[in-house]
Amino acid sequence: MKKILFTLVALLVSSTALASIDQPRAENENLLPAIVPQISFNVVADGVFLIVKDATSYEVIVNGVNMGEIDYVAADYYSKIIVVNAVNETPDHIKGEASDSYELGALQKQSVEAPVITTTMDDEYVYVHIQWPDWTDGVRVYTGQYEYARGPYDYEAAVTAYVREGTQWLASPETHYVVEVPSNWKVYETPDPVVTATITDDQMIVTATGEGTVTLYVIVFSNEDDTFVTHTVVGQGSATYAIDRGNEDITIAYYATAMADDEGYDEVLPGVSRSQYDVVPKKEGVDPISGIDEMMSGKVVAGVRYFNMAGQEMPEANGLTIVVSTYTDGTTSATKVIK
Repeated sequence: MKKILFTLVALLVSSTALASIDQPRAENENLLPAIVPQISFNVVADGVFLIVKDATSYEVIVNGVNMGEIDYVAADYYSKIIVVNAVNETPDHIKGEASDSYELGALQKQSVEAPVITTTMDDEYVYVHIQWPDWTDGVRVYTGQYEYARGPYDYEAAVTAYVREGTQWLASPETHYVVEVPSNWKVYETPDPVVTATITDDQMIVTATGEGTVTLYVIVFSNEDDTFVTHTVVGQGSATYAIDRGNEDITIAYYATAMADDEGYDEVLPGVSRSQYDVVPKKEGVDPISGIDEMMSGKVVAGVRYFNMAGQEMPEANGLTIVVSTYTDGTTSATKVIK
């Protein structure tokens, strides 16, 4: 009888020990079971919405870059790997964690088409209207109308339109069109002025006659160095400039323009004479001073401008420079310098 009771007690002890192994206890008996966050992805036409539930905080990693807590990732023309890590951490629960990922595919690229370009004209302007095709999938649509004044000449123009495809701007082929002179456009071509040169005992006199405002240009070259002086005279119907004869021959060039009044016309074109070269013969018995020095003596400089060899104005002389001086009497001189 004693032997049987001992066996039962031993079995009871063994059963209790097994029960304690099968039911592990939490580190802190006061914490409730963990609440695990729920992560899902709602895919739409232009991206994916991130839905995160039961999370106190989460982070979104797109192609390895931490974007923080964002709830939407836009699609473009590149695939993206989206990783969401979520945490639920409250004082009365065990920390709950979850992670999930999604591969967002690339948008399908659209082919670039040339926009529809139409032109219309009225008496003064040509209107260019541009209409781009109506694309979808994030490609923006633009329309525009541009105005160009019609002038006295026919001319050809070209339009290149740009369309945006995702993050890139793509150009369409050039579209050419012709702008024509209006049929009722009144254009007057001013006759070319007539320029003559007369030599007296002391001077050479250059005279230009024409219609409207006449501008005479006389360029006097130095025989000593590579310099020249430009004289400009403006008159109504005519303009005259006299060059004193010195102790040596002086080389000159001259031409003139004429511009008639524009009253009654849409456009008035200038008349231009041909350029002429001539020599002012020397005069015996004068002081040995060059023609340039003789004409420039006693003049007061009103302003100086600097130009490079391409004709572009500069703030100061730099390298090979043309220095143009304007004098108080309206004449100008130009000198090449190297600085």
